[in-house]
Amino acid sequence: MTDDTAARLATRQMGVKAHGTLGVLTLALRMEWTTKEKMLDILADIPHKSSLHIRADLLREVINNIKNDSWKGA
Repeated sequence: MTDDTAARLATRQMGVKAHGTLGVLTLALRMEWTTKEKMLDILADIPHKSSLHIRADLLREVINNIKNDSWKGA
């Protein structure tokens, strides 16, 4: 698991699949390890309670996908 762009590119070249934070969180939702409501709370807290740098537009897109249940088909 990594959010570092260089690390993700390197693993892709090696044929290793890398997952970032948003991918792992979405997986937790798909596996029903958490609820949709709890996941939305976690995502909303990222800019305020984490040093993780996620583009604001990407975070909004993920939140909207979860709110609209469009993550289920991904």
